[in-house]
Amino acid sequence: MSFGLKEVGPVDNVKSPKHYKLEGLDIESKDVIKSLLGVESYIGWCWGNVLKYLFRWKKKNGLEDLKKASEILSWIIELKESENE
Repeated sequence: MSFGLKEVGPVDNVKSPKHYKLEGLDIESKDVIKSLLGVESYIGWCWGNVLKYLFRWKKKNGLEDLKKASEILSWIIELKESENE
């Protein structure tokens, strides 16, 4: 029974967790943070989050936290690569 709820597909807690989408907008909070902080501060914010997930992976979410750390690290890599273009 669906109770009128619309299925939107599988939830991806690593690449696009729904709890980080801003209500009423098709944008994630990370994009707002990047815009507000600028690139270098955003990279620092990403680096802090990578460390958080690496520190806690054994005690909290295991493989999912390692994947989150990897995903956020990829954001840093993409930014650094785009600087070199």
